[in-house]
Amino acid sequence: MTLRFLLRALLALYALYLALALLIATPLLNLLPAGYVQDHYGRELRSQWVILNPFKLSFDLKSLALYEPDGTEFLALGDSSINLSLASLWREGIVLDEVRFTDIALRLARMDEARFNFSDLLPPADPGGETGDSQAQEAAAPGITVNALKLHARSVRLEDLARATPYRGQWQDIELQATEVSTVLAAGKPYSLALSGPHGGRLQWRGELSVAGANSRGQLDVTDLSLPDLGDIAAPWIAFRVDSGRLGLSGSYRIDWSDALSYAVEGGVLTVDELAVAPKPAASLPDTGLQLASLSVTDIGVDGAGASARVGLLRLGGLQVDGFMEGDTISLRDMFAGPPPAAAPDPAVGPEQTSENPWRASIGRVELADSGVNWRSAFTAPATTQVSAIQASLDDLAWPLQGESPLSLQLQVNDQAALHSTGALALDSGRGDIDFRLQGLQLPWIDPALPGARRAVLARGALDLPGSVS
Repeated sequence: MTLRFLLRALLALYALYLALALLIATPLLNLLPAGYVQDHYGRELRSQWVILNPFKLSFDLKSLALYEPDGTEFLALGDSSINLSLASLWREGIVLDEVRFTDIALRLARMDEARFNFSDLLPPADPGGETGDSQAQEAAAPGITVNALKLHARSVRLEDLARATPYRGQWQDIELQATEVSTVLAAGKPYSLALSGPHGGRLQWRGELSVAGANSRGQLDVTDLSLPDLGDIAAPWIAFRVDSGRLGLSGSYRIDWSDALSYAVEGGVLTVDELAVAPKPAASLPDTGLQLASLSVTDIGVDGAGASARVGLLRLGGLQVDGFMEGDTISLRDMFAGPPPAAAPDPAVGPEQTSENPWRASIGRVELADSGVNWRSAFTAPATTQVSAIQASLDDLAWPLQGESPLSLQLQVNDQAALHSTGALALDSGRGDIDFRLQGLQLPWIDPALPGARRAVLARGALDLPGSVS
């Protein structure tokens, strides 16, 4: 009789639990949130349906949209679910079997200097500037473990309407997957993150992250990321514009912030393709710009604990630089630095270097290939000097400076003169030996640079000069 009574009581409790979840909680979840959001924030909240699933211990949502007070869509969600795990009964903190949000669309906008399109959703700031005892708050906050985290966003729109020229960009196809995301467990668990840029390009990250252990390691790969998009983001802080270019980046890393910050990068590779940089506006500095067919930096390694960095090879191909000098204007400098300030500040005196372990750095080889310069000034005739077919190399660079660095340089000037040089420099001591051969330098080119108090001009002539410099 007692067992039968106990079974009946359990069945009655279970039936009551199902009734509360399906007949009371679920209707309230579909009716109350929209009214609350409208009354407290003046925003519209729409959803197809929300279910508190008593069988899976899950909160299931279908097609939610939250609008700004002016009717612009702020956030949209597709089918989503938060699934509570029974392991919460015996494991530390709250355990969720799965957190899944799909088809997210989010708009983040800065409306003016101090206001965002989500500012009204934030709690008011404490007038006294105090938030209470932070240690007590941290102690009161429960630990959370999510066994499976899956996020997919079809788009995240970023807008800055406070700029003189508003910025609008969109990142899309963002996918985040992780297992055992936890503020309790110390062991790192696998994560993966992928997203696409506004005009192509892809970022992928795979690795392990431990919030409780304060460490992470993994692999980052960026392919074909649009540099004009990054230039648009940085537009208020740079004096030039980026017309084209693609960025690639890859490498493995490890970082630990549990005590003193330590980090390392191995096998790093950086690439830039089809870069074009120009003044803004272009009419302010005509005949000025920089184009680069390719840049590759390989075998990048950084050891934060050992205060060392290395690069195996830095290679630039197809570099083309155009500019001019007129009076106090040096166009290439002004394109990157912008107009000088009205009153130049006094140079700051940096702190004295007292580190017992200064950084060490090395570059195995620097190469410049198939490059050129077009430079206009009043010191040559013709006014524009064309330097082409530049090939250069420099080996074994180290910081602090030490040892010899072999070098070579070849170039042509106005398709008539040529310079070939090889040698080596000891940059720490300033000693070096360079052999060179200059061929076909047309003397009339340098006539404008000669002193003006003369009654003759260099009409013809060419200079050949082999030699060496020590």
